Amino acid sequence: MAEAILQEKDPKQQKALAKKVRNFDEAEWSKVSFGVVKSASLEKVILRYIFNILLLFVNYFVFLQCVSIACYTVTKQSRPQMAFKHVKC
Repeated sequence: MAEAILQEKDPKQQKALAKKVRNFDEAEWSKVSFGVVKSASLEKVILRYIFNILLLFVNYFVFLQCVSIACYTVTKQSRPQMAFKHVKC
């Protein structure tokens, strides 16, 4: 039953399937459902925050690579002001 619930995409269908679980108690679920949803939402926010930090570091690393390529290109050019037109990152 758990696999069927996880496979279902529609929340209404998930809830309908969940109510078919043996010994399901609506009152008990009402007591804990807010905590379950809250912790899942918090985990999602934390993971998004970590992902954004990692993305920021990757972008910064790519930026540093582009700057180092540009600086190398400038030092190899006879006209440094034109060198940046040829650098594409």
